[in-house]
Amino acid sequence: MASRIIMAAVLLIIPLTMMGFGALLKKFPPPVNGVFGYRTKRSLRDPESWALAQSLIAGTWTKWGLVTLIVTLAAVSYILVADTDTASTVTVVLIYAQMVPLVGAIIPVERALKEYQEGS
Repeated sequence: MASRIIMAAVLLIIPLTMMGFGALLKKFPPPVNGVFGYRTKRSLRDPESWALAQSLIAGTWTKWGLVTLIVTLAAVSYILVADTDTASTVTVVLIYAQMVPLVGAIIPVERALKEYQEGS
């Protein structure tokens, strides 16, 4: 049972990180820098693009993080009652699945930045 509790805790890392950093970037958007924030070639183009990128990634990660958390909690309820082998398999598959919204958030942000910069 202890191993399944650890698996459940590990599964919560990605959605809680997405929601946490989304809230952090929304409440405290960082100034243009090379260390923290949504940093791509497009976002670093000018201060307005930077501000837009921080706002967009904050909202996207917060929303997608919540959806990921709900799906994860459903999986966790299954993991806690499943046998160890099945729980391990579900955990690994779900970790990879959680990477899709985490990294996939780049797509709508980059599209919006492109539209913004081409429209300016």
